[in-house]
Amino acid sequence: MPMLLDVLLLEDDPGKKNRLLEFLNSKKGELFGKVDTALSVGDTLGRLKTHRYDLLIVDVIVPAVLGGVAHESHSIDLFMQIDEAVDIQRPRFSVAISASDQLS
Repeated sequence: MPMLLDVLLLEDDPGKKNRLLEFLNSKKGELFGKVDTALSVGDTLGRLKTHRYDLLIVDVIVPAVLGGVAHESHSIDLFMQIDEAVDIQRPRFSVAISASDQLS
């Protein structure tokens, strides 16, 4: 049996999140095992403190905290914190995604 990847998806847009979850869940048991979601950088860091994910998928434009303003600098900060923090479990693989054409 192949190893199934545990996935954490950081996406704050409900429509995009649902489309991505539909795809991830369609491959559940084949490629993916546990699939969790986060809505902000803070939420993501909290989950990384309690679980080691194989794959972290991050929307580039997300809020730092729940209900905050989404900005691309927050995802950059997230990756920097993942690199520097000692109290989180780093994912094996990370990928940044975006549907925006207005990234600076």
